[in-house]
Amino acid sequence: SSAVTPKCVGSPGILNYVSTQVGLPYDTALVLSGPLVPASAGGFLSPGGQAVNVNIGAPGLSWLNGGAPMTLMTPYPGNYGFAFSTPPILTSASAQSVWVDPTHADGLAISQGAQLDPVQAGSVVCATADEAITTVVFGDQPLCAPGSFNFYGTAYTQMHVMSNGFIRFDAPNQSWTPTPATAATYAMVGYWTDLHPGWTNGGAGPGPGTVTVSNLGAGVVRIDWVNCPYYCTPATVTFGIELDFNTDSITIDGLSGIQTNPGTCGSVGADGALLGISCGPTLGATDPGGTN
Repeated sequence: SSAVTPKCVGSPGILNYVSTQVGLPYDTALVLSGPLVPASAGGFLSPGGQAVNVNIGAPGLSWLNGGAPMTLMTPYPGNYGFAFSTPPILTSASAQSVWVDPTHADGLAISQGAQLDPVQAGSVVCATADEAITTVVFGDQPLCAPGSFNFYGTAYTQMHVMSNGFIRFDAPNQSWTPTPATAATYAMVGYWTDLHPGWTNGGAGPGPGTVTVSNLGAGVVRIDWVNCPYYCTPATVTFGIELDFNTDSITIDGLSGIQTNPGTCGSVGADGALLGISCGPTLGATDPGGTN
């Protein structure tokens, strides 16, 4: 069987070499624009029953140690990792190694085939249940964003997206009751209020809303709350947050899409809302007071 690894374009990776053939000559066949192939479609089985799954006939095939096939084989130094950066290619890359092995019937030992599948920037669809939390790792699939975002001097590699209208960098939070004093203890951004994006009121309500994190490219990530109802009300909230990883800047926009909470569910509808940003307790965020 082959080893297939999806990686975000531009992300670092390691091709691990593991073999008992230390000191014996070896080389690696590389195809940077093509996947591994089965024996019936470009691969083959050796007389000794070993599977060759790298496409030897591929026009872009090259050898790690250079030269024609196996003419510049070098002694295998032992287990090690070959670091690389995932290339910006749309097709898969593949590799397979071969060692001189006098003990084998073929006179050669062939490694497992390895395949790299570059993944382009994508989106994360977040949970929309009441008080839902979705943790998004910036550099992981499917978002494939830059690895970290600098928020008030701290580099965060992930964020927690709350269905209640805000993101936190430091830790997740399920509270539906915002106060400036509480927000001052968080590293957070957004419109914190009591939302239930998935609420449909049996089909009669305004939902379901959506919460999505999208990689817009060029180092910009956007989080959108679209048509998300306040808990148990017909009014909805639509707005977005953009994180620019190039400048470590944050934009909250689309605020005209925030409707007033009509308070149709008794005390639940009386919950407040907090719009803005807090650097968290480390830098001493303070309570600016409320605004009607």
